Amino acid sequence: MCRQSVAHLLALPGVVVLPLFMTLVAFYGLVHYAGWTSSLFTVSGSLPVDFTLLAGFIASVAAFALFIFTRRSLNSQKAGGNRSDPALSRCLITI
Repeated sequence: MCRQSVAHLLALPGVVVLPLFMTLVAFYGLVHYAGWTSSLFTVSGSLPVDFTLLAGFIASVAAFALFIFTRRSLNSQKAGGNRSDPALSRCLITI
């Protein structure tokens, strides 16, 4: 019974990734607003890397993770999955 609900458990990281992404984007905006744009180091002598670049890169990785987990969640729902499945509740209670 619990093995049928594994697809629902795979969709749970998407629930965590969305608030993480939103927080990282807000942090990126705060870093820009605060003006923390001084160069931390330079790559190959031509690309200055500042804190906003690092924050934006991490937020971009979170956006890609959100896309992947959202697609996985949609595919599991198309396959007949239902988030309010009572079998999932029983599985989570027994874990």
